[in-house]
Amino acid sequence: MKTFLAYVASLLLATSLFAQQNTTEKISNSLIRQDNRLTDLKEINILNTKLKEGFYGTTNRDLVDDTIDEIDNNSSYYRILYSLPLNGAEPNPRTSSRNLAEGLLLISWRGQAQFGTPKSIEVISKGFFYPFYQVNEEKDLVTEYIKNNVLDGSFIFSKNSNLISFVIVSKTKAETVRGTITINLPESERLTFAKSFIENTTFEPTQSRTRTGGSANTETDTTRTDGGRTRN
Repeated sequence: MKTFLAYVASLLLATSLFAQQNTTEKISNSLIRQDNRLTDLKEINILNTKLKEGFYGTTNRDLVDDTIDEIDNNSSYYRILYSLPLNGAEPNPRTSSRNLAEGLLLISWRGQAQFGTPKSIEVISKGFFYPFYQVNEEKDLVTEYIKNNVLDGSFIFSKNSNLISFVIVSKTKAETVRGTITINLPESERLTFAKSFIENTTFEPTQSRTRTGGSANTETDTTRTDGGRTRN
């Protein structure tokens, strides 16, 4: 498992063309808060272990060695808090609630090359998600594409793991973000969470984004390609 997680992390670092000073200088997302950025390796591993034990149990924690050994300049770690739906209501990441799910986000921003034919989100995702297909049976994987007028995005996770991997490509700028989120949610809620995270991402610095309140998804003309989802 550690080899798999290390390979996913290496893809993040190897594809980053510029040093990652601070993700919030490049993008904005209501779940990514500057005051929740993690820069201490010990603090990151404490949260990572907490999430691992919450999913796999304390008796099985040694079976999954995913200790984070270093913090690279090309990526950023954040503690995130996701508001779970109450009484059947739709979840809203901006709403304060006691019913919160804690997660660990590893994210990397990169600029896209300005030459050649741009790659589709399907092609980009195929390469980035490759490790998941090497260690999981396809029937256990859930993947989906989200497309709207400003971005293309995709995510993948295994039903047997608490790790979500994602790719988001801007349609208005030559920019991409990739990353992973470790969070303990039921399968159906992971789907809702992953969609919300991608749709709520804007390729603008956090401080310049206009806050309008309400739902996290403020984009229009959103299309989800059902063919991109694998659910068994």
